[in-house]
Amino acid sequence: MKFSILIPDAEKNYVFAVINCLSQVSRVDIYLMSNEEHHSIKYSKHIKNHSYYPKTNDETVWLSNINNELKKYDINLVMPIFEDGIGTIIKYKDSILFKDKLCLMPSYQNFNTALNKKLLYQHMVKNKISCCTGFVFDKYIFNNKEFRFPVLIKPVKGTEGGVGIHKFYKKKELEQFFAQNSDFSDAFLIEEFIEGFDLSCNVLCKDGEILLYTIQKGILFDDKPFSSPIGVKFLFDLRLLKEVEILIKSLEWSGIANIDIRYDSITDNFKIIEINPRFWGSLEASLAAGINFPYLYCLLSSGQKIEKQEYNFIEYLNFNALVKAIKNDKKLIFHIKFILNNTQLKFILNDPKLYLRKLYIRFKLFLRPK
Repeated sequence: MKFSILIPDAEKNYVFAVINCLSQVSRVDIYLMSNEEHHSIKYSKHIKNHSYYPKTNDETVWLSNINNELKKYDINLVMPIFEDGIGTIIKYKDSILFKDKLCLMPSYQNFNTALNKKLLYQHMVKNKISCCTGFVFDKYIFNNKEFRFPVLIKPVKGTEGGVGIHKFYKKKELEQFFAQNSDFSDAFLIEEFIEGFDLSCNVLCKDGEILLYTIQKGILFDDKPFSSPIGVKFLFDLRLLKEVEILIKSLEWSGIANIDIRYDSITDNFKIIEINPRFWGSLEASLAAGINFPYLYCLLSSGQKIEKQEYNFIEYLNFNALVKAIKNDKKLIFHIKFILNNTQLKFILNDPKLYLRKLYIRFKLFLRPK
């Protein structure tokens, strides 16, 4: 029996990974709604329909567009994939004609806590959850507080791909930054830098219980500071999982999330950095490891029971990582089985029209006068 899914914010880049995961299941019909008329995703062979609606800042119009799609097509589930869409639907879910067709999501209060680094930090301190020491910028506290350098400053909202994160080694450098950017006020979190390395835990939850998860560590990165890894290795650590379980339970979380964690090499423990209350860029890596998060999320939201599943401790490279890895070691090109099973190449070969269109758009942008 087939069932259908509507992704109402398909203009977001994560849509490619979500569709690659859903396309592994033949009985899923994928409907897209986006504010980009010529989005390359419409060329994917895996989608049933792409509907274009002009971009709007009016949330009621966007919700009305979703209702139009629900009335027009026999949609079983509405699954937003990014923070803006998820937050809007949670906040105004009573405006959706068929609320029973919405995927599982947390409460609006808990979603907002997860999304806002200030609120999340306060929540973790209150609930005695292991986290990095920090505080939201305040002139009085800043001038009277002693803290260790180096430090990181992060926007309270929105650091996708490491955008807006800065590292400072001396208090004078930090003072100069805030003097030059005085309008930031309390929009930044100052966090002591922890010696160690980053990990991520991806979860599917219901009512504060983790039903499925994968844990990964970056093994290859691009040249942008603080950006997400382009190559990952899957592993397991019970202590890390326990910290994530405490956090998820405290937020009574339902749905999917990606939790960033820092291993403190000095104290030998794990500290929660932040939660991305949305799908994540390495979804295809989790799929290769054995967990199809988007599909299982849909099953759970449909009321089906999700059995515990093990994942494989593999390495995975996206296409950029594959190119970089081959440049570093030419012999990798002969590892055909690894390239076809543990990299993004298989998705490109499986849906060539889509990726040729993406390449064409990139080429046009490259030729555009600066």
